[in-house]
Parts: sequence; C-alpha cells; structure tokens
Amino acid sequence: MAFRFVDTAAKIAAAAVLASIAAIASSTAAHAQYGLTFGTFRPGPGDAQIVGDRGRSLLDGPSDPRAVEWENARTGNRGTITLMSEVARRGQQCRQLEYRTLGRASAQSEVVILLWCRGSDGRWRIFG
Repeated sequence: MAFRFVDTAAKIAAAAVLASIAAIASSTAAHAQYGLTFGTFRPGPGDAQIVGDRGRSLLDGPSDPRAVEWENARTGNRGTITLMSEVARRGQQCRQLEYRTLGRASAQSEVVILLWCRGSDGRWRIFG
C-alpha cells in the first residue's frame, strides 16, 4: 500500500517525521510545533516515499513489535523503523515507532521516536 497524504493534518505529521529524521533546517515550522531536534542526516530524492511506505506497513500491520529496514539505492541512505509498542491514548489506538536513519556520508545514526494515533476517521496522526 502506498503512503498517501489525505489531509492537511497528515501532511503536517509527515513533515514532522521527515523534519526530525532528515534534520532539514527549512522545516522550522514542524520543529517549533513538535519540539523536534535536528541532527546531521540529509535526505535524498525518494527517501521520504520509502520511509513513508515502510512506516505505513508498521502502522497498518499486526501489533507485534517488529522492525522493517529501508534503503534508497540512489542516495545510499538507509535505516530501520521499529514498532516499539501499542497503547491507547484518549480512546485512540496508538503505536510508537522508532525511526533510525543512517546517511551515506554519516558515521552516526539519527533516532526519532514518535507516537502515532489513529483517529475516528481511520487516519494516523502524530499524538501531541
């Protein structure tokens, strides 16, 4: 299943994920809203789509703690996304995902943990 942005909230949530794992200085709005920190990882063409698709598989799949790997052969960037836990918040089903990225030119991985909750409309959003 392809990761598709279906509304403004989903776009903002995806921007927050990419801002935190990609450490893009131009994403200051997402940084200010979610309090995310920036590191050294730089995304390349296609990274966002790959990370989105792989993350969606953990949100929509079974709740067993598991990890999926991702790699972009074009950029050399890679990482893992791990389903850490499933909890309920304010009556919503939520899943905590850990995003670990490693860039081609980076010796250290960047780690971001986000809590995603499914709304009554069935869409996943960052809980905040």
